[in-house]
Amino acid sequence: MTTMSKFLFVLVLFSQTSIFAQSNANDNIRGNSWFLDDNMSLFLGQWSTNIVIPIQHGVYRNVITNGDAAVKNISLTFDDAPDEINTDKLLDILKENDTKASFFMIGKNMKDGNMAVVKRTFDEGHLVLNHSFDHPRMPDLNVSGINSQLNRAAERIETITGSYPILFRPPYGSINPLVVETTNDHSMTTVLWSLDSLDWTLKDPDAVTQIVTTNIHNGDIILMHCNSVTIASLPTIIKKLKEQGYTFVKLDDMLGVKAYRIDNKGTVIDTKNKLMWQDNSDVERVKLDWQGAIDYCQNFIFSGYSDWRLPSIDELFSIRNETRENIAIDNRFKKAVSDNYWSSSDVYGSGYGWTISFKNGDDDASLKNSNFYVRCVRDNK
Repeated sequence: MTTMSKFLFVLVLFSQTSIFAQSNANDNIRGNSWFLDDNMSLFLGQWSTNIVIPIQHGVYRNVITNGDAAVKNISLTFDDAPDEINTDKLLDILKENDTKASFFMIGKNMKDGNMAVVKRTFDEGHLVLNHSFDHPRMPDLNVSGINSQLNRAAERIETITGSYPILFRPPYGSINPLVVETTNDHSMTTVLWSLDSLDWTLKDPDAVTQIVTTNIHNGDIILMHCNSVTIASLPTIIKKLKEQGYTFVKLDDMLGVKAYRIDNKGTVIDTKNKLMWQDNSDVERVKLDWQGAIDYCQNFIFSGYSDWRLPSIDELFSIRNETRENIAIDNRFKKAVSDNYWSSSDVYGSGYGWTISFKNGDDDASLKNSNFYVRCVRDNK
């Protein structure tokens, strides 16, 4: 790598960091090395421009790159499992070091002897997650192709482990609006990373160890792969990061999301009206205004699903199995209509907090300072 190339590469990284600082620096995806050649440096710069900056500027919904920067937790993630050699060796290292991790696995590879290592990964308490069926560049696919990649991999994982994963990492970290929208339609969350170990391009375990241990931040999601370089570097990485006071956690624990799709007693499924909603014990009592209640449900992840929303007035009464006439609604809500939403703990005087609707002009100032029970619903697909 020439001196000028190195200078330009650092300049690109500095420029991108400046852009990140203006939006949300926590989403900055780090990882670089003087051992990279010119082509790889250019590739990483282009990838950061095409993928990271749009994430920073809110182009995508439900794409995660990092955990809470205020907590000294970090998460190891391994792509491209399973295989009969490297995955088992990684599991041995994790077991010896009492460390849990998250594995993004390729559906096509889960056959013959590899099925046993998938089951072992799950049984030993690690996450087995979706990395597509045969590792294509997802933006090259149409909706049908994206659906196939998501479904076939998740269903094969479910066949082996009994759990259907809803965390997805696209191969090569490559996304576009169609990929993300289709993933969201599957009630899946796209998970990238905040620290790239570069184990996929560097052949030197010492260089990989240095990249991870010197660039680590709170809340980092660390990208690694099931290969010999990772196997050689992982024991030292775990040891050094623990010495620095970091705690290794799985992605679901770090991010506060479900890793697998489940239907439990906390979710009510109404097949007649094709609707799902939270059970009473899971209703959130929070201080929100009208827009805050909408945002809450849009960002709500519960029972393995992420596509929750506030109910319309008609859906609300369907849930209660009652008509509007036989509930004494407060006079402030008499003009309720179905195109706007509100939630208040004292609407019915019944101990239940339910979402109701009314025109924007009907919300007086006192309601905006109330405590609200926010109940979210989703379509039962």
